[in-house]
Amino acid sequence: MINKRILCTIAALFFISALPLTSQAGNMGQQGKAKEQQLHALFLINGKLPHLMKPIRAHWDDSALGLTPQQKKQLKDVQKESMLVVNQLKKEIPPLEEQVKKEMMAGKSPEEIKPLVEKIAALKSKGTMIHLSCLYKVRSILTPEQRATLRKLNMQ
Repeated sequence: MINKRILCTIAALFFISALPLTSQAGNMGQQGKAKEQQLHALFLINGKLPHLMKPIRAHWDDSALGLTPQQKKQLKDVQKESMLVVNQLKKEIPPLEEQVKKEMMAGKSPEEIKPLVEKIAALKSKGTMIHLSCLYKVRSILTPEQRATLRKLNMQ
């Protein structure tokens, strides 16, 4: 009885700690929040790193930002490259997390579940590195003036 309670408590803590926290949820509708949480669930660092393509897309044709046709092409290429990996992770991670849940609820030990957890961690690490790479590439495409303008536009 005590072991079952401990197991349930550990499982509950595991799932609560796995819930993504987003600092950018703001006034989004329920669907927007769900999508944001789903996206953050693919990374090791949640809610701390910006997603630059979203504000860039919002100001794509804004003359204040002044993206050139060449920059737009480069940004589209970076986004396409990143999203290919992110979309694959969206397919791979949730079933593995569901498997961890099932195995935990079936009474398997943490050691028995460890290989699944390590696989999830490796995939989330891959997602985080793709995110970091995207941030780096986007920063290198934008001029310092455009980065400053983007910051100002996002504060409005």
